[in-house]
Amino acid sequence: MDTKSDISNVRQLKIYTSQDKMNAYITIKYLEEVLKDDITSALYTASDIRSELDKAGIIFGVIDIALESYGLKDCLNQLIATGQNCINAVDDKITINFSTTKSFDDLLREDNGNIDFKSIGSIEPVRCGDVIASYIKGSQGLDGSDVFGHKIKHKERKILKLKAASGCQVIDGNKVVASIDGKLSIKDGTFNVYKVHEIRGDVDMKSGNIKFIGDIIIYGGVKENMSVDCGSFLKIYKDIERAEVKSQNDIEIKGNVITSNITGGGEDVTRLNGITDLESIKGVIKNIIIAFKQVREFDLLPKDTRDGEIIKILIENKFKNLTRLCIRTIAFLNMQKLAEDEEALVTVFREKLIFFGPINIQHYKELNKVIYLIDEKLKYLKELGAHPVEVKFSYCQDSKIESTGNIILTGKGEYVSEIISSDGVYFTNIKSATRGGSITSKNVIKCASVGSPASVPTILKVESSGHIWIDKAFQNTKIIVGTKEYIFKEPGRNIHAFIGSEQQLVVEQLKLLEVKSNGKR
Repeated sequence: MDTKSDISNVRQLKIYTSQDKMNAYITIKYLEEVLKDDITSALYTASDIRSELDKAGIIFGVIDIALESYGLKDCLNQLIATGQNCINAVDDKITINFSTTKSFDDLLREDNGNIDFKSIGSIEPVRCGDVIASYIKGSQGLDGSDVFGHKIKHKERKILKLKAASGCQVIDGNKVVASIDGKLSIKDGTFNVYKVHEIRGDVDMKSGNIKFIGDIIIYGGVKENMSVDCGSFLKIYKDIERAEVKSQNDIEIKGNVITSNITGGGEDVTRLNGITDLESIKGVIKNIIIAFKQVREFDLLPKDTRDGEIIKILIENKFKNLTRLCIRTIAFLNMQKLAEDEEALVTVFREKLIFFGPINIQHYKELNKVIYLIDEKLKYLKELGAHPVEVKFSYCQDSKIESTGNIILTGKGEYVSEIISSDGVYFTNIKSATRGGSITSKNVIKCASVGSPASVPTILKVESSGHIWIDKAFQNTKIIVGTKEYIFKEPGRNIHAFIGSEQQLVVEQLKLLEVKSNGKR
């Protein structure tokens, strides 16, 4: 056998890699005569094997000992190279020693289906000198590589920093210590300890209106024409009647809300309402531009009619809500008192959009400048963000409830009220009723019975990405998802409404059948 002339006929080498490219394996096969006759010149050398690995692109993690030994005999799927796994960084960690938040999804349910809010637990007090939180520094990571030399990027370390504001301070850079007695609050990653203001009776003429930067606990109710302005967490044990209540943080009302206004989130709610109005104005202006072009295209008015006159006619006849929106937004912008660009926006509203202002428009494209100013203001307001807070109460009637977070009704439900949430609205009692008024939510509305056999008009509205769930809906109940509407002509149950994949309104439901006196349907 002439092994020098063509040794490829007497030996074979194959290289395989694992699916994740982290391991390479080698298989070598010789003719029996090669090993029996000890034809060493035909055996693979370490150099031969490395050359084959190079041809295959395997350049990392080659096992040198294997190179020397594998060529001396047959081998099957032997490990020849192995990659290096990356070492992910360990994130910084902040451990909090006091309970401050609760999750709606974590609450327990009782046997009857109602949510047990006792599972939240009581508010944990913080005492002066208590260590509120501790900082644990993480570690850096290390990149890895597969057998082809491709870098495997490690997960970067998340760097955290302790931040303290009212009622506490950072000590030695690694712990937050309370400097007063109070209740812990964490907002935007900053620790605060607020003193609690307790009122053992009602808020009435005797106590006066209440305004406090920290937590407020009212063991009675809030009486007619009184107000409560809370800078943090607010808890009221009894009813609110014809009163004004607002808080910058969560609100929990054990009683009912009758003919009152409740605002959770304070200035954030005002800002979110301002954003909504500005977006509505922007949409109306775009529609005015479309209508204007149609008037010009089809010569619906004399050709010598000025652009401003056409726009004024359109606003007065087709876009009547623009004036109301502009006036409300002007009041909002004046309240903000932030920058000169606000004054420019207020001025352009007055000089171009409301009352006789449109007559001042020389060319319809001036409306594009208004849209530009609105976009700049929206960008600024949205960057400020909003702190989501939760408003929870038993029942409301003839009232307005607003929140930057969830609104949770735990009792009988609502009657002829306006409920507005920037997150979700949840009726947790399976026997609750929603009758009359409107509920507007960004993401979710979940309720039991909506409307009444007497066809009381009731409106449920979410944004285009939102969902509405109803256990039972009566006729004349209207649901709105984005811009799509649906009115129930007959009762239904187990309802789920949302925008489908083809941008159509989907209303999944089971229709209710009337049960006759003889028991037959």
